[in-house]
Amino acid sequence: MSETELLILGAGPAGMARAFWERRRAPRRQIHILERSSNPGGWARSLEVNGHHLELGPQALRPDDTLLATLRELGLEKRVVEPSDRASRRFVVRDGRLRALPSGPAGLLTTGLMSFRGKLRALREPRVPRLEESTSEESVTEFIQRRFGREAARLASAMVHGIFAGDADRLEARSAFPVLAEFEREHGSVLKGMKHKARARRESKAERGPALLTFEGGIQALTDRLHKRLGDVVSLGVDPVRISRERDRFRIDLSSGPHWTTGALVLATPAWAAADLLRPLDEELGHALDEIPFVDVVSAYVSVPAEKLDSRAEGFGCLFEKGEPGPVLGILYASSVFPDHAPRGRALYRVMIGGARDPEILRWDEDRVEQAAVDALRGYLKLEGPFEVLHIERCARAIPQYERGHAARLSRIKQRLRERHPGLELCGNSYEHIALPPQLHRLDDPD
Repeated sequence: MSETELLILGAGPAGMARAFWERRRAPRRQIHILERSSNPGGWARSLEVNGHHLELGPQALRPDDTLLATLRELGLEKRVVEPSDRASRRFVVRDGRLRALPSGPAGLLTTGLMSFRGKLRALREPRVPRLEESTSEESVTEFIQRRFGREAARLASAMVHGIFAGDADRLEARSAFPVLAEFEREHGSVLKGMKHKARARRESKAERGPALLTFEGGIQALTDRLHKRLGDVVSLGVDPVRISRERDRFRIDLSSGPHWTTGALVLATPAWAAADLLRPLDEELGHALDEIPFVDVVSAYVSVPAEKLDSRAEGFGCLFEKGEPGPVLGILYASSVFPDHAPRGRALYRVMIGGARDPEILRWDEDRVEQAAVDALRGYLKLEGPFEVLHIERCARAIPQYERGHAARLSRIKQRLRERHPGLELCGNSYEHIALPPQLHRLDDPD
């Protein structure tokens, strides 16, 4: 038997960040992390192939106060890489054609993606009454349509594909995009909230840094540095299989080796993995966690000569609206955003396939995936090739879906933790905040 004061299951960004900050707060506290994989970091992994830099998980990070504080503590600030100016150009695929997205509220006036009537309706958003019902389960589509009109709601489907690989008709607005709901609640208008946030950001730009970032060596530099700082706190290749309770302590049984006991347990695993572990302890809690759906995503990384790129092939990327045929969710222009991700004379693209658009994507063989990726690059970005498919990454149950009822489910889970399982925490992006920045929020806090 092994004992520790705080035991964390999962050495992804959330688990390691939780341990890192706890050690800063209480240096003498006994802390240990158990990770099933032989590598820490979860989906935050980077790969070098033929001089190209591939991100197997998030392509970039959107910094918040927690991430910036973590970078300062880890000494990673000098390794930050900002996106190129071209990254501000984004596109959407509609009716088989690539079209530029408006760059902000002012861009609504000139975009060809909306009719004159649709633009007027969108610009009337500040005059739309706020929704007072705080428990609303309206979908992203319903929220955008209520605030901005039907034509703007059509664009929302592409945004959801890019972030969640999901369906805007099914995702719950206040869970999937809490900032938008917050803007409506606090400012009475999304556009007013965006304006207020932009002004605050301009005033603190020197402190906050870029809107997006990566690192020299890629996203994995963050989790590698966390792992290095934690040292022997992290045990890899350890497979927890069951959680039970022995009086005031949790017992964690492993697939092999002695069990662990602790008074404080953090599950920094995907919700489906937490459900399997907790079901013997609390079947109702395990069932609630298992109700959080996930989607599968496949990424195809393709390199092409950079000499004859169409202007549509330079920018941040393109997203596909709902209703577009085929399985492609979007295309990230990796080397256009971060030029050092491809060697001189080459351009790197990441084609994202599957998600809610094709739930059977993991059944596709490599030839079919490659063909879908090449067809998308040739058909939408007008690339001529020759195409070099560098790598295909299959991510089963990759992205959680905050579908209707998600906030109510989290409320029930939080209540269950408070009332039945003091000392047990859940953290990670299965619950809140889909983006990668080290997530220190915890679901045992009161609502």
